[in-house]
Amino acid sequence: MPQALQPLKPKQHPVTPLPKFTTELPFFYLTKRKDLLSQPIDFRSTDPQNKPVRWKVTPNPTIGAPGIEAHEVWVRLVKPAMDAERERLLGRLPSLIPLGSIRECLRTLGRSIGGWESRRLLKSIRQIGSAWCEADFWMPTAERDEEGRALYRHIKGEFSRVSIYSIGSKHLTDEELEEGNFSFDFDLEDTVYLLLHPHEVEMQKHQGQRPIDNEYLFSVSPAARRWYELLAPKIFGVMENRRGQQEGFCEIRYSWYVERHHTLKRHTERYRVVEQMNDLIEDHKALGYVERVEYRAIREPGQEVDFIIRYYPGEGARNSISRIRSRHPRKKRAAQQDLPLSQVAPSSLPPAETPAGAEPEAEPLIAKLTGKPPEGFGISEFKARELVKAYREAVEEQLAAYPYRDLGKPRKNAAGWLIAAIEGNYSLPATYLEEQEKKRQAAKSASARAAAAACQFCDHSGWRRVITPNHPNGAMKRCTHNPETEARYPNA
Repeated sequence: MPQALQPLKPKQHPVTPLPKFTTELPFFYLTKRKDLLSQPIDFRSTDPQNKPVRWKVTPNPTIGAPGIEAHEVWVRLVKPAMDAERERLLGRLPSLIPLGSIRECLRTLGRSIGGWESRRLLKSIRQIGSAWCEADFWMPTAERDEEGRALYRHIKGEFSRVSIYSIGSKHLTDEELEEGNFSFDFDLEDTVYLLLHPHEVEMQKHQGQRPIDNEYLFSVSPAARRWYELLAPKIFGVMENRRGQQEGFCEIRYSWYVERHHTLKRHTERYRVVEQMNDLIEDHKALGYVERVEYRAIREPGQEVDFIIRYYPGEGARNSISRIRSRHPRKKRAAQQDLPLSQVAPSSLPPAETPAGAEPEAEPLIAKLTGKPPEGFGISEFKARELVKAYREAVEEQLAAYPYRDLGKPRKNAAGWLIAAIEGNYSLPATYLEEQEKKRQAAKSASARAAAAACQFCDHSGWRRVITPNHPNGAMKRCTHNPETEARYPNA
């Protein structure tokens, strides 16, 4: 009988998009072995363009390495908070990220509410922030040039990825962060703010994203989680391109994998490699994500013996992909951005995947794409329907933003440019984003004024004066307009 998944709790995020390139750079110590938790990570490799990649992580010996719990905090809490702020600001990622109140953070993690759990949470964040990173690499971004080629950004420097900026109104000193012994009491309603290093902002903002199935990720062992982060995109490509009942598989080099899963020791004897990697995917086989695995030794002149590992995905992989698609609104576009195997011609897709039509409400988009210039773009109807089905949100965004682009003289091939912009997820012009932000802020202000006017607890500006254990003489509090929540705070 297959192993069962650990169900998500009510406040937990079902899907977390992780950045494509930097997820492959080892950072979290997904191991319980104490001898490995103090070792720095020294990763040296080359990217697909044969550019050198240098990445080093040195954990803080006092606070500890970012381990299993820190990884969970990052995936379940910190990264979704970044995405929420980026969505709120229409693509702009600020350096200051509110995680929410400590109570909300614990609920998002699926933990019990209390002081011990609060300090456990803050310790995990400090472990992430205290690990010292040294980077020197060219990062491929989700941005494209006029020819549709990926643009690169140079990330070079020494930095800590994040730090706790404040808890409530209390700003933390370097000494408090270093020692981890906070000299103040904080309330469970206090909001935790993180400060991102500029390099972290650059890395998070400009990469393509891989959607991760959290229900599956946290149902396997810590070491198996790293395997899933690295191999899920390849498995996705196999499942997308499997035709009918034809058997599909993906292949990796053993040396490639152990470089990125830094707590594993590289072996050269076949039986040790098979034993090590089979133990690693034990949970994946039990959950049906991997149906079977094959190993083949290879030897190149002047190199250590290596192994090609072939994975055949099972029904568990199909179910995981289905969960992502049902819960992640940008699933199709995000997945196709970072998986070359999924970029196949429409004619080569199986019948079930060929865009034969579209919803009635999509017809205006199709009409705009297929219409004659200058009102339309002259794209063929088949291609237009394919774009709307696979990249619906991108079609809407690029059509809406097109009038705001500084295009100069009319393009000779506007249809080809728009297709590349939709499929390549071109950045939207700043003037368009600014106007959309103004509209959103105006709607938000109107909604806040209406909520305050209808609330029996606060004044017209949404604030009220209350008494709390930490403020017996009264303090100003922003109202939630939730009667159950506000009833816990007596008026000052």
